[in-house]
Amino acid sequence: MTESKATRKHRRILRWLIGELAGRDEGWARDLADEADKRMGRPYKRRRDDPSKEEVGQALRENTRLRDAAAVLGIGGDRLRRLMATYGFERHKYVPVTDRERMEMIRMYKAGMSTTAVGEICDRPASTVWRVLRSSGVKIRKRGPYALDGSRGSRSGRSRRA
Repeated sequence: MTESKATRKHRRILRWLIGELAGRDEGWARDLADEADKRMGRPYKRRRDDPSKEEVGQALRENTRLRDAAAVLGIGGDRLRRLMATYGFERHKYVPVTDRERMEMIRMYKAGMSTTAVGEICDRPASTVWRVLRSSGVKIRKRGPYALDGSRGSRSGRSRRA
């Protein structure tokens, strides 16, 4: 595929502009250059300060969520995804909930814990816990701290209408 003369000119202008801005804020200019490369169809270039393939692999093995792996590496999620593509790692796959995990989630929820708290203990999102509970036929409580005492209405016990 050949580029038009105008496209080559725009590319040269963009490179010059990025070079001019690099002296002011190097990180911003690098991000802009990466975005320009992505939009122009060129592959992501590895930065000097990017984590190595071994570091990315270790972080992915130790953490079930991409967000956690990115936090361990000190980079953002988008940057981690680009590095994964560059290094040839597959995207994170959904890990099915085991029967043992399912029973634990049900037990903790019935003991009075919230779906968020159960999810943090099981290292799963609260939405996954909620989905497991619903598919298992567990009756879901109302939201909020007043849900545990079985009372109905507002938290303070007063009705909304005066």
